[in-house]
Amino acid sequence: MPRAVRSESYCPFEVYQPLIAAGQPFHDPAADAVLFDALRRHVTVPIMELDAHINDPKFGAAAVEQLMSMIKAQSRIGDAVT
Repeated sequence: MPRAVRSESYCPFEVYQPLIAAGQPFHDPAADAVLFDALRRHVTVPIMELDAHINDPKFGAAAVEQLMSMIKAQSRIGDAVT
């Protein structure tokens, strides 16, 4: 029997900061708000929102911590099934 797999999506709000900074060609706070609102409403997996750049160690640490938690949880499920 296939095991259920848990998914999450990480959203580093500053992922493309160099392109959207004030004065840059894609600076459009209203469009950013619409994008992130649409993600929140329509993505069907939990979204972990972080106020960080994708290369920020804070983002990496949070992603690793959650991934490890998910691996451990999946391992416990597998142990219970077998």
